[in-house]
Amino acid sequence: MILLIRHCLCTLAENLTAAEQKKLRNKQRKKAKQEAMKREKQKQEEQQKQQQQQGKTKSQDPEIDGPKEEELVPEKLERVSMWIAWWY
Repeated sequence: MILLIRHCLCTLAENLTAAEQKKLRNKQRKKAKQEAMKREKQKQEEQQKQQQQQGKTKSQDPEIDGPKEEELVPEKLERVSMWIAWWY
């Protein structure tokens, strides 16, 4: 599409002055940059959506979340408290 427009404008550019040709080229460059930025923005948005979806699936799967919390066992707590008391 851009090539077709560029081709048509080039044929018209033969009848334009140097200043008009320069303006035309600048407009073409600006439009091309805008389209490239738009494509880049869309890519970034898609990547963010994929990351969010991956984050949601991880939180739903209990095996991926990591080990389960240990239960508080009085015997283990007693051993730790004895060690702390001895150390200080």
